[in-house]
Order: sequence, then C-alpha cells, then structure tokens
Amino acid sequence: MQKRGMIRSHSIQNVFVFLLIGLFALGSIALAISGSRIYGQVTASAAHNNDSQLLLSYLGNKLRAFDTSDHVIIAEQNGIPTLRLFETLDGTRYVTTLYAFQGAVWERFAAESDSFDPENGTRLVAANALTFSWRQENLMEIAITLNDGTTKTIRAALRTSPGKGAD
Repeated sequence: MQKRGMIRSHSIQNVFVFLLIGLFALGSIALAISGSRIYGQVTASAAHNNDSQLLLSYLGNKLRAFDTSDHVIIAEQNGIPTLRLFETLDGTRYVTTLYAFQGAVWERFAAESDSFDPENGTRLVAANALTFSWRQENLMEIAITLNDGTTKTIRAALRTSPGKGAD
C-alpha cells in the first residue's frame, strides 16, 4: 500500500511540473506575439517618418542646387501645381518638374520644349498633395500632404530672385 501512495505523490508532482512548464510556454508565446506587434508598429511609423523627411530634404536640396537667377518657377501645368527647375546642358534648356500625381510625388526631367505629361515622370514617394508657394520674394514654402492626412512643411530661402511666371 505504501508503494501506491508514493506513486500518487510522484504523479501529482509530475503533473504540477508539466502544468508549470505549460504555463511558462504560454506566457512566452504571448510575450513574443505582443513584442512582434509592437515592433511592427514602431518600424511602420519609422518608415513613414523617414519617407516624409527624406522627401522634404530632397526637395530642399533640389532648390538649393538650382538657386540661380530665373531657374526656379512655381507654375500650374495641366491643372497640377508644379515646381519647375531650369538648367542648360550642351546648349539645350532642360526642366526638372516636381509635382504630386496619382497619390505620389513625381519628378520629371525633360527638354523645356517637350510637352508636359505627368505620367512620364519618375515616382518618388507616396503622398496625396504637394504644394509650393512664395512666402516672401525669396522664401519658398513646400508642403507635402501624406497619405494619412498629415502635412509636413519646409521653407527654403533662395539667394537669387525667382523666375518669371512665378506665383
């Protein structure tokens, strides 16, 4: 009889140990799932902020690169607000056009004489809108509205006067 009691005592201890291990395993799985969700949210937020900051920096640097007299113009083409940046290469005048179209910011490089077709550009980053305005004679403001509705703005002071036809 004593042997039977000892067996019961060991089987209860074994069950308790297995339950404890099972509880630990469930807790570990719950923690891993929770951690992966939080990590996913943080990386998505970081990527979103990175895209907008990268685009604003890119636009500011483009303005600075073309900051010569009559080379920066804000214009509307085919009903789309655009920033037009002019340069002359090998005797031909070219224009780099920046604009928002079909839920993204686009850049188009072409000869000035080529007609503007927004689909001929290069898609840069997702965004709902891109607007340009002169805050003062040499102070341009660029605002980008992202797909989540937030708007980010950059202001760039030009050393030279804006081109003819600027808004």
